[in-house]
Amino acid sequence: MEDPEYKEKRLKQIRELKRKKRLDPEYLEKERIKQKERDDHNREIINQKRREYGKTPQGRKTNTLNQWKRRGIKDDDLANIYEDYLLETNCWICDHDFSKYKKCLDHDHKTGEVRYICCQKCNSTILATFG
Repeated sequence: MEDPEYKEKRLKQIRELKRKKRLDPEYLEKERIKQKERDDHNREIINQKRREYGKTPQGRKTNTLNQWKRRGIKDDDLANIYEDYLLETNCWICDHDFSKYKKCLDHDHKTGEVRYICCQKCNSTILATFG
């Protein structure tokens, strides 16, 4: 069994030592360098996990939905729109398949309402002109 007085005395010594270390510029610099190394190492691990997650179906869905939201698309049911977007194989306007032109989700820039799933050509020419 430990002596309570000894324990209290030892705790005071430890606190004093920690206080002195916090005031020592050399010690602070070493700690700053160690912390930076830990941060760099952890950042690499976190970035790697983000890259791996982004390659999963759920990660691609999350990234796409967030990208749509940043672009101003507002809809209560974006998850279902995403599912339709994945399943769609042809442009709703010109009926070409999406092998030649990139698939786009057209929306009204004022309201954020989704209008069409179309090819990039239709989105940039027809809809941009007559929008």
